[in-house]
Amino acid sequence: MTADRLDRYLLGRLNRRSRRIAYRAAVAADILRAHQRAIGMHTVTIYAPGARAVPLTGAITADRRTLLRVLSSDALLPVLLPVTVRRHDIDLIIEDIVGDIDASVTGAETEATPAEAVERSQLRDDRGDHGQYLKQLASLLRAVAHPPAITETVIVLSIVEAVRRSHLTAAQVLQILSRPAAVVLLRVPTRGFEQALGLMIEHGVIGPAMRLRDGGGGYSLSRRVHSGQESHDQTTLITFRNGEVINQSSENRRQLLAKALSTGRPVLVAAEDEEVWPDRVTSSADLILDAPKIDWQLLSHAIEITTGHSRVAVEEAARDYTIDMCSLGLDDLALAIKPGRTISNVLSRLESFAQEHADVQRDDEGAGSAKQTAASGERSRTSSSSERSRRADKTLSMDIIQPAQRPTKAKGERVDEPYLCIEQLAGYGDARQWAIDLKTDLSIWRAKKLAWADMSTKLLLSGPPGTGKTTYARALCNSLAIPLIATSVGHWLEPGYLGDVLKRMTAVFDAAREHAPVILFVDEIDGIGRRDSGSGRSYDDYWIAVINRMLELLDGAVRSEGIIVVGATNRPGVIDPAIRRSGRLERHIEIPPPDMTALEGIFRHHLGADLDGVLASAHKAGSKRSNQSQGVAYATR
Repeated sequence: MTADRLDRYLLGRLNRRSRRIAYRAAVAADILRAHQRAIGMHTVTIYAPGARAVPLTGAITADRRTLLRVLSSDALLPVLLPVTVRRHDIDLIIEDIVGDIDASVTGAETEATPAEAVERSQLRDDRGDHGQYLKQLASLLRAVAHPPAITETVIVLSIVEAVRRSHLTAAQVLQILSRPAAVVLLRVPTRGFEQALGLMIEHGVIGPAMRLRDGGGGYSLSRRVHSGQESHDQTTLITFRNGEVINQSSENRRQLLAKALSTGRPVLVAAEDEEVWPDRVTSSADLILDAPKIDWQLLSHAIEITTGHSRVAVEEAARDYTIDMCSLGLDDLALAIKPGRTISNVLSRLESFAQEHADVQRDDEGAGSAKQTAASGERSRTSSSSERSRRADKTLSMDIIQPAQRPTKAKGERVDEPYLCIEQLAGYGDARQWAIDLKTDLSIWRAKKLAWADMSTKLLLSGPPGTGKTTYARALCNSLAIPLIATSVGHWLEPGYLGDVLKRMTAVFDAAREHAPVILFVDEIDGIGRRDSGSGRSYDDYWIAVINRMLELLDGAVRSEGIIVVGATNRPGVIDPAIRRSGRLERHIEIPPPDMTALEGIFRHHLGADLDGVLASAHKAGSKRSNQSQGVAYATR
């Protein structure tokens, strides 16, 4: 079985799943009726015309249009069901129901096994009637079936390329995978690969559906199940993320792998970065598959499969665009590449996403060395009760601060309290620009012209004490004209008991969703620490649970809609790397102590027009002291 046959087999699974979904949509619309019949060791699905049978004319275009009017377009999308269903139900959802695998093409045997019933489909009723009608309907359902998702297609093509580069035949790979407790290392260096792979494994997209369990006791590779609460059985796959394995000490890494292998279940270490595999991991591996970075040959092939555009045409058109493939993640591909879009539309979106990511990466790399200044005075008078409406909630350990109204004054009248806003603060550098850009994006989002997921809404702000991190949050609240929820990790940990701590964390984010759009300011975020043994803290399970809950709360474009998260810390180096990954607090801006220029701006903000008078009086006082010192000198001679 060659890599090409493996390619056809895996892509065939994607296509058959799309057809299966189309069949289910037809059953849901009562175009077809289905019931199961046991034949030997197999379960066969028998289809018959439903009460809402579609009149077919034989004209393919007209019949497809008629069928699509009856079917819901949403019902044709490859939506995956939750993984909390019973194992038997997963079999019914995942296994192919649109015919057996063509063993002559793929070199693989049928997926049915003696130990497990597999759902199969037959387009006929009990009497064998309506055969011609059902054949025509089957052809139409294949035609209207939604094409495979671009993310899954790219992963499948990358895995096939990794097998090809391993110089192993597909049969040899399958033989290794069939070993008891096999250890497999799989790398596809593309952002978002680990979670996407986890979902594909859970739902049997590239093989039998498996239950995932994280080897470190955290969330599974798909981020959907917390492994500390899940048992494992013969359908369980133990998984690790290479980035988290690297952060472990050598001894801890050895113990985790030994514990995983003691279960007798296969182990998968997945990587979406280009970090070197740890020695302990490679020495334990039965199979190492390293896919190359996505190139135009692979991507054009994936675009052809998912949109129908010729790969030759895609590669020709791509010459007119500047697209850094290394800057694109699977989420970018999913947003840009969709059926119905022209080639130029797809490529222009990819170019925009790649440029955006490159700009953010440059900003992050320059944040540590760029000269940034900050306004001091985290206990500024601008937080007085006359300027804001404030509610302290001791149970939730947070303050809800409403934005202040810009003061109005009559002509010639003086305003004693300066108005705190980002535009008027001095010395924040990149943090100030981030806030101004966010203000622009927020207005576009409110007009429903920009998706929240396309905005930069999560920020890690670091700097020594007194550099104005809290002041920045309050100024951001006024500039964006949305509420500010202020909390801290110290408040979360106050109860001590794990259950109460997790409840506080969850309650704060729930309150943020209720007040959205809102700014959630989390101070002392370094208090969460890291999950590796280098932190030196006891009760590792306690801290792992706290960090995992934080990761869960930060994840998810839908759950975080309308929530701007700003984390503040004096020690960014002690924060778990997972908290600073893409989609979480990935944007990091450092605020050093203010220099002379920033100090002048700070004084001008607080003193206003009085600053010039203060500077003038200081100059005169300095001259007077100079003359007095000269007089004393002459008198002593």
